[in-house]
Amino acid sequence: MALALASCKTSSEIKTTTNTTTESITEDKKIIYDMIVSFASAGEGIKRDLKKELDTTIDQFNETNNTTVVPEKLGWGREGEVDYLFNLKNLSTKQKKAIKANIKAIVGSEELILISYDQKSVHKR
Repeated sequence: MALALASCKTSSEIKTTTNTTTESITEDKKIIYDMIVSFASAGEGIKRDLKKELDTTIDQFNETNNTTVVPEKLGWGREGEVDYLFNLKNLSTKQKKAIKANIKAIVGSEELILISYDQKSVHKR
């Protein structure tokens, strides 16, 4: 019996532990891209001719300016939908303006090709 009493603790001896779980806060580590060109479709696929023209323009820009602009290409749809994710931090301000203007000229007023600036990718997980 003495053993049983010795193993019991009085209320003053009981250590109270609070449930202090530290929630891990995950930082949003998504990259902010200088420019994103999104090729969308409305049931007929993307504008492949403009996509090819964009690829050619990027190649010509790199050759002319001795740069290596290589967009990250992220496919997200069933009909060829793709995002071109541009990180232009290694270019001069003049070069950034030039490539943005070249791409804007290709896209023109095309409704299903969207250009956004200084954004996170909505399709990248």
